[in-house]
Amino acid sequence: MSPSDRMDLPELNTHRKTIIFVISVNSEYPTQLPIAVALARSGITPLLCFNNVSNDLKLELQDCRGRGLHCFQLFSDRVSEPSSLTTSFYEKSAPCHEDRRNKAEWTIRKQLSSLVFGRRVIQRFRKVLKARNIKLAVVSNNKLEFLHPYLFRAIRLQGGRIVMLPFGFENRKSYLAKLSRKCPRLHGVICVSMMKLIFGKWIFHDGTNWRIPVPVHTILSLIALRSAPYVPLSPYGGRADVILAESPFMLDFYGPLTSGKTQILLTGAPYCDSLFNTYSAPDAFSKKLREKYHIQDSLKLVIVSMPQYMSGYWPGATGKRKYLEFANTFFSDLCDFDSCFVPIVSIHPRMKSEEILKIAGSHPSIRIVSEEIASLIAVCSFYIACESSTIRMAVACEKPSINYDIYSFDFDLYPVTLGVKTITSRDDFRTTLREYARGGGEFKNHSRRLRKVSQHFAPKDARAGERIVSALTAFC
Repeated sequence: MSPSDRMDLPELNTHRKTIIFVISVNSEYPTQLPIAVALARSGITPLLCFNNVSNDLKLELQDCRGRGLHCFQLFSDRVSEPSSLTTSFYEKSAPCHEDRRNKAEWTIRKQLSSLVFGRRVIQRFRKVLKARNIKLAVVSNNKLEFLHPYLFRAIRLQGGRIVMLPFGFENRKSYLAKLSRKCPRLHGVICVSMMKLIFGKWIFHDGTNWRIPVPVHTILSLIALRSAPYVPLSPYGGRADVILAESPFMLDFYGPLTSGKTQILLTGAPYCDSLFNTYSAPDAFSKKLREKYHIQDSLKLVIVSMPQYMSGYWPGATGKRKYLEFANTFFSDLCDFDSCFVPIVSIHPRMKSEEILKIAGSHPSIRIVSEEIASLIAVCSFYIACESSTIRMAVACEKPSINYDIYSFDFDLYPVTLGVKTITSRDDFRTTLREYARGGGEFKNHSRRLRKVSQHFAPKDARAGERIVSALTAFC
């Protein structure tokens, strides 16, 4: 993939203000799209930058162009190109994998490659900003992404500001739970002491071992290029100027994860409007859904967010089977627990659905749907997901949830006080399904708890989109 200055960048009206949106994950696109469209209608030009270094965003790019919006990919699709920026990071930053006899040379080459990569990203992204006089960048508060610190540095060098939209749900423990399975352990008191002295806030304890979350050469590059996070292991390293929060709960949640320079505003999230509209008048949406997928009125709906396949963590997943084998047994369990319920399954945007659809075909009661998850949750009897940020929507709608933690992450994001039952084994999953379907004591307890806490998560109206657009317009 080649750098952004070789992209076919769109021609923009230089007399209009421009806001750049950085999209790095497929599921960020439907979050940012309605805001970009609303800004375009208000007279501000949204420029959507697809950071496709880690994810295939071709379909999202095509949809964006089909809507007539200005957009470009940060990298080309020619992965094997010799001058490829991504190749230089993934391959050239780790040369001589088969022959590391000269460890000193290998380490130096890796460090230099990381520095070259970061410097190129900063320079070339800065050219995009400078050519179009862009002073505001919008991102979604997704997971840790190795490229973003360099993009943020470029924005800072142009005197720009960074606004973070509501999206994911990550705290320090959830980051550590994932990183601890990939990060190298630090052995010995002397080694740990030296690493703490040199890297300070980058060193963490996962409950058993001391670890360093990212490769040393990456940390050194970030520091050398003045791109290091203010708060490691937090959304975008605490470098956002403004964070837009979706609810009073998230307003408090972001506090410990940001630096003192960050402003947090309560605006609501784009999904809040759909959630509010459907939850306020569920019958119309439910009727339309039942007609489309041929579901009888007498049957209850259980909404399921299909557990996402994450290759790096799958070896530690429940059962350690192949993912498609898991999907088959998962669908079997959903079909067998109670004939009065119909499982409505939503597949994550990052996942290719073809194989899953084939498996679902052998389970007639399963319905694979494409509707927005927020609207679906608003009409369900209860919700099933795997450590997903969407569980917040179920809490807002007072819908008890089953958090099927197949990876045993133990994020502790959803305590039982929020009406969420977290389980890790298939036996517990089957037992909980029957308990929830029966409306037993545990289900009733969760429902009672939700009535006490839901107001801290629930959208107050269907005007979150308007408030976000107003905030971005004011910052532009």
